[in-house]
Amino acid sequence: MSAGHRVTMLTYPGAQMLDITGPLEVFAHTSRWLQEERDLGAPPYALDLVATEPGPIRCSSGIDIIATRRLRD
Repeated sequence: MSAGHRVTMLTYPGAQMLDITGPLEVFAHTSRWLQEERDLGAPPYALDLVATEPGPIRCSSGIDIIATRRLRD
């Protein structure tokens, strides 16, 4: 069974990490909670991080996060 919803977050060089990871963490936590409370077989949310090109993206803090796909894909 596949995830019910796909949440895709766009990132770009110089973005603030919390602006990216904060909303994704809300969906990840909700997905875990729903799986435990409702005994779902598959996660209700699948999360993606995209950018103009896949690979490391340097945030404003100097920490890199990894985009898994290109935005156009």
